[in-house]
Amino acid sequence: MSFQTPPPNRRRMATRKPSSRADAVRTRRGSLTTERTEKKIQQVKQSSASVPVVTMRSSVMGTPVIQRTSSRPKLKLSLPLNSRGGVEMRLPAIPVLRPSWRILSGVLVIILTAVIIYLSTADEFLIKSPQIKGLNRLNAADLEAAMLLDGTRIFMVDPVEVKSLLASSFPELKDISVDVSLPAKVSVTVKERQPVITWKYQDVAMWIDNEGVVFPARGEAETLLNITSDAAPPMIETDVKPVLLDPKKSDSEQTEQKAVETPVKSLSVDRRVLNMAINLSKHVPANTTLVYNTTSGLGWLDANGWNVYIGFDLDQLDQKMLVYQKIVDTLNQQGLHPKVISVEYVNAPYYRLE
Repeated sequence: MSFQTPPPNRRRMATRKPSSRADAVRTRRGSLTTERTEKKIQQVKQSSASVPVVTMRSSVMGTPVIQRTSSRPKLKLSLPLNSRGGVEMRLPAIPVLRPSWRILSGVLVIILTAVIIYLSTADEFLIKSPQIKGLNRLNAADLEAAMLLDGTRIFMVDPVEVKSLLASSFPELKDISVDVSLPAKVSVTVKERQPVITWKYQDVAMWIDNEGVVFPARGEAETLLNITSDAAPPMIETDVKPVLLDPKKSDSEQTEQKAVETPVKSLSVDRRVLNMAINLSKHVPANTTLVYNTTSGLGWLDANGWNVYIGFDLDQLDQKMLVYQKIVDTLNQQGLHPKVISVEYVNAPYYRLE
C-alpha cells in the first residue's frame, strides 16, 4: 500500500527562500501586482462613496438630471376644491421671472425711441409766433423773419444763436434777451436805441445814438440833428462807448457827463465829431443842416445856399463866427455869391466862388 504526498502550499512556496535569481524576480513581480490591485480597489470604493444616490420615481413623471438643473424655477399654485381642504387642484406652474440688465436696457431703448418719435412728430412743439417785447419803431414781423423760427421745434432753438442773429440784423437793438420754454414758447425782450443824429451820405440816411452806434433809419423818430457829408461817419475802435452831450442840458452838466465803459471793443462814431456837431447846433439857427467834409471839417449849410466850414474843433468859435460875418458882409457889398466859406484858420480864412 502506497501513500501520495500532498501538493506543497503556495504560501509556503512564496515564503520559501528563492533558490535562484529567476525565482526572485518572479516573486518581486507578484508582490507589486498584488499591491497595485489593492490600490485600485481602494480608489474605486472611495469614488463610489462620493457619488450621490439619485432616485427616479418613474420614467413618465421624472425629469432627467441635466434638464432639471438647467430649467428655470417655477411658481407652483394649488387651488382648493372645497372649504374643508384636503382636495386641491394643481394649476400649471408659472415661471419665476428674474429681470436682468439686458431686459432693463431694452425697455429703456423702447421708451426713449417712443419719446423721440413723439417729440419729432407732435405739433405742440412747433413754434408758431415768438413773443417780442420792447419794440416802438420796428415791426415785429421783421424780427420774426430774421430769427428763422417759423416751423422750428422748440428743442432745436439755440437762444445764443437767436440773440446773435437779432444783433447782427438789427444794430439798433440792445439789451437783447431770449427765453425758451416748453412746449413751444419763445420770448424775446429788446430795447431800441434812441437816435440823436441823422447822417446823410450818398442819399442814404443813417441814425446815430448817444453811444455812437450807427444803424439804419427805420421807422419814425423825433426831431434829430441832420448832418450831410461827403463820406461815411468817421469810426474808431474804443473800449469805452462814448455818451454824446445832450443838447437839452447846460454846459456845466455836460462837462460832468461821463462815458459808459464796456469790456468789449466796438466800433463807434468818433466822439469828437459828434459832440462838436451838437455844440455847433447851438450857435446856428434852428433846423439848420450841418455839413461835414473829410478835408474841411464840420460846418453848416447857410440859408443863402453856401457851405460854411469851421474845421475839426470848436476852438476860438466866437472869433470864427465874427470873421465869417465880416466875410459875408464884404461879399454882399461886392455882389458875390460864394460856394464855400472856410474859417477853419482865423488868421487865414478864404472863400471859393461858384
